[in-house]
Amino acid sequence: MKADAARTERHVVGVIDLSAGAVSITAGSLLAAGVGDMSHSDRVGWSVGSFVAGGLLTLGGVVTLLVPSNTEKGYQIAFPAPSLRVDVGVAPAPGGGTLQLTGSF
Repeated sequence: MKADAARTERHVVGVIDLSAGAVSITAGSLLAAGVGDMSHSDRVGWSVGSFVAGGLLTLGGVVTLLVPSNTEKGYQIAFPAPSLRVDVGVAPAPGGGTLQLTGSF
């Protein structure tokens, strides 16, 4: 079904974005720490650029994972999931009480 495919694609893209963000932030950290053979001004520029790119990729990955696609939203509107029903019962009993929790989903 298209909604499942859209959700799977969204999750894959989100994980790829998060991974690329982690790699970029790691590269920025290594450059800032002095790894590699670069001039100081090049090192600062590349490390700042890597940090910014890593932050943007990480933010994009989080948003991608949390915000459903239009296909998913349309499917949820067309075929709403059954509501979760929870019932709570409390009754006095000798020496205390009873609590009963039941639910259907």
